[in-house]
Amino acid sequence: MRIKFVNQEIPDKLFTMQEISVGREDDNLLQLVSDGISRHHGRIFCGDDNMWYIEDFNSTNGIFLNGSRVEAPAILEENDIIDFFQEKIQVSELYETSPQPILATDTAKITIADVIAPDSVRSGAVDPVVLSPATEIFTPAALSEPEPAVKTSAESISDKKNDLEELTKMLKQNTGSLFNKTAKDKPSENDTAVKKTAFSNKLFYVVLVCAIVVIGTFLIKILEDKNKPAALQKSAETDIDFPLYLKYIKENISRDNVFRFTLTIEKDTASFCVDDLKSQLRYGPVIKTAATADIARLKQVIKDSQFMKLEPVPPGDYSGLERDFKELEIHYGPNTNIITLANRPAPRDFMDIEEAINIFAESCDMATVSLSPEDLRQQAESNYRLACDRLANYETNLSYLKDAVNGFNLVMEYLSGVTPEPAIRKDSAEKIKRAIELRERWIKQYRSQYMTMLHKEDLDGAKSALQVLMSLYDENTKEYQLAKQRLIKIDMYNRKTGTKKKR
Repeated sequence: MRIKFVNQEIPDKLFTMQEISVGREDDNLLQLVSDGISRHHGRIFCGDDNMWYIEDFNSTNGIFLNGSRVEAPAILEENDIIDFFQEKIQVSELYETSPQPILATDTAKITIADVIAPDSVRSGAVDPVVLSPATEIFTPAALSEPEPAVKTSAESISDKKNDLEELTKMLKQNTGSLFNKTAKDKPSENDTAVKKTAFSNKLFYVVLVCAIVVIGTFLIKILEDKNKPAALQKSAETDIDFPLYLKYIKENISRDNVFRFTLTIEKDTASFCVDDLKSQLRYGPVIKTAATADIARLKQVIKDSQFMKLEPVPPGDYSGLERDFKELEIHYGPNTNIITLANRPAPRDFMDIEEAINIFAESCDMATVSLSPEDLRQQAESNYRLACDRLANYETNLSYLKDAVNGFNLVMEYLSGVTPEPAIRKDSAEKIKRAIELRERWIKQYRSQYMTMLHKEDLDGAKSALQVLMSLYDENTKEYQLAKQRLIKIDMYNRKTGTKKKR
């Protein structure tokens, strides 16, 4: 099997074995060290039917085959794309090499040149380290010997049962000679020897019977506890804090208004979008970093509910211009469900989560219902005060500049349809220019610092500069994603060089 790395400049790998383990740890055959990869993420293996399969080891972020999540071992076809979170590979030549049972491992080499953006390399510059272009081939290197046959537990118990029956028979035969002697019989030397031998035999068989009883009890205990590991594993899974993906859509159409609210939660980040025709309000997406406690409360409501077991609900009657539409999609750990309600009352578990969403949106200063003009003013004033505070104290935390820009933008959106124009909207328009100017100045400074540290091969300094840049960018921008990718490459390089030094 040949594996091609789709989103990395790493040489192809050729494998000739039956099973390829994938994960972040060094003991995996295919080691992927990007963020989001579990220690033992999954495996690619050849089944008894000589077909190749991909299997997920219940990893945190899962495995996707051609865009679909792998829930059970799935058959691989030529040129299939497998997505291990941020790492994508393509498999080919599935049946052109003969699978072998023994594996050998190696990992791709990361260089300092990988973390330099292409547009930052000047003409004529020489990369400090060059990746090896050769394709790495894995070959078998050991032999296996047949193991001797071992008796099953049933055969062993059967043998011991036969021994017990022999013991009972012998004890019955020896009863007369050992315990039924008459007073007239005179003990002789032969009788004494016979007594000693009989006593030794009796003691031996008593010990044997006790051993059989102990072994039998032990085997019964094993059979009783056979299902305990699975139960313990299931209990442990309920305690794992899985990442949450949630999407909630609420749409109300009436004779005098069209209102639509959308909330997406992913990786502890919330994205809000609102369309309110009556209030002439439209804004979004507004990206906010959710508080850990708020995310934890929402997760707990989902755990306590039976939402994942709800069946699809058929749509109700649609008459006139009145329409009520809701959709809730949740992915939490190994469980997922999507429930759509069209002119239908919500089930109890749906309502519980919907109430938790309303509380969550309130904690982020967002509204899930159509707002009156007075409500809009109050929301705008609350966001204005927070944005002014962030702008005044940005020197303590540069990420406050990003919060200030988003806050002033929200004030502008809330008051866009209000006449005459409120004073805080005019002031927000001025202050947002100041916040953007300051943010661009710091972005320019830390971009320059990043390149300087990189060319000096000071990776710790370059990493610090990237972390500041990420705090200044919005998470839904290309600049944020680029900075994140560079940060990941630096971490990968540090891990590889650290592993080599230890060896």
